[in-house]
This record gives sequence, C-alpha cells and structure tokens, in this order.
Amino acid sequence: MLNLKGKDEILLMEDVPHPGADDDSVDVAVAETPASFRLRRSEMERHMMNLPQLMSQVRIRPSFEDGQPDGLAVTRIQPGSIFSEMGLQDGDVIQGVNGNEIRSVEDIMALYRSMRQSESLALQVKRQGLQETLTYAFE
Repeated sequence: MLNLKGKDEILLMEDVPHPGADDDSVDVAVAETPASFRLRRSEMERHMMNLPQLMSQVRIRPSFEDGQPDGLAVTRIQPGSIFSEMGLQDGDVIQGVNGNEIRSVEDIMALYRSMRQSESLALQVKRQGLQETLTYAFE
C-alpha cells in the first residue's frame, strides 16, 4: 500500500505472460538454486545459430572501473530471453568464465566455446557491486 497525497493507494502488479508461454517451446535454463542452473545444450545451440536475434535480446558493452577494463556489462535484457533465463540481470558485469577474465567480445567467444565443450560452466559476475558466481550444468 502507498500513500499518495494523503490517500492510500494499492499498487497491483500484473502477471505478464512469458514470451512463448502459449506454445510448446522448451526453456533453455532451469534454475536449481538462485545461482545454479541446468542448461539444455540443444536449445543453447539453437540460440547461438542466430547471433543477430540473440544480440537483439541484450546490450553488451565494455565496463571499466578506475579506468581499467572490468568486464562486460549486460543491460536491456529482454524478459524471456536466453540471458534472463540464465539468471543474468540488467547491470550485471560479466567478469570471468571458469576463472578466466572476460574483457572483450573475443573473450565472450571463448565463453561460447567453453559451453560447447564442457559439462559445466561457472560465470563470475559483479552484481550491484558484489561478486557472485552463476554455475551452469549442461544436459
């Protein structure tokens, strides 16, 4: 409840349907814990085959701290996108993959290669100034 100009107001939130919720599509990621996910490799591959569409789901730009590269910031994450299903949030700064620093788009391509060749993946993220690790298991 909110008080606006002396009046009590009730703020209601509408449940917005997930894009594709009416079809039989399969989610890419299933959250096991807040920072641990199972990823369907076949769905990840399908998304990676259409890079222009994939990149329309997010804005990725270099992040700097004290004038030094700090990772890649992700913003404008579209609801229902692969990025949101992977647990990424607007403003996250991806700083590493499996302990290896990410500072450029080329490093992101290494992320893709890691995903194709591994059973699991650990993504080091700075979220609201705090370090967090998102882990993924591939099935």
